[in-house]
Amino acid sequence: MSTDAGSTRVSITSHTRTLFALLVVAATFAVGSAPAFATSNAQDNARQTEIGRPARVVVDRVEQTMHHTMDLSAFTVAVLDARRRAVEIEQFRAAIAWVTGVRVALDAKAARDAVWDRIAACETGGNWSMQGSSFSGGVGFANTTWSAFGGQEFASNAGLATREQQIVVAERLRDYGGYSGWGCAYTIGLLSR
Repeated sequence: MSTDAGSTRVSITSHTRTLFALLVVAATFAVGSAPAFATSNAQDNARQTEIGRPARVVVDRVEQTMHHTMDLSAFTVAVLDARRRAVEIEQFRAAIAWVTGVRVALDAKAARDAVWDRIAACETGGNWSMQGSSFSGGVGFANTTWSAFGGQEFASNAGLATREQQIVVAERLRDYGGYSGWGCAYTIGLLSR
């Protein structure tokens, strides 16, 4: 029986401690719901109110944290949205620059082609496939000049090369000595006498 009495004592002691803890918690909440006692010290009164109302303090702190988190979330969304817009603007600017660059390049190519077409119209009547014993091609290359300025990489004779290939070689010649290699440059107003 002593064993039973010992185990009963342990069981009662354990239950007593649990019951005592529950009573302390219940008393804390009961004190918190009762009106606060007037004290001469304002600090004691505030501390008693805070201790007496732990659930309200927790709720207030949770609400503050939620507001802070919501503010932080809104700020994060705003920053991410601003970054996305900045990337979109940069992509748009790059696209505009590319289109403008293409447009400028096309305009420059059109202007270049117009000059060579005018020279060809004057030199050979615009016959880009003209082949002669001394001169050939649309802009009337001397056959030796065609070879001297690298025309052989395209064709043995300027008249056998494409219009674009002839313009490449013509621009090499122009870069070397200007338009003076073409008598028609004076006629069409590229050079003055």
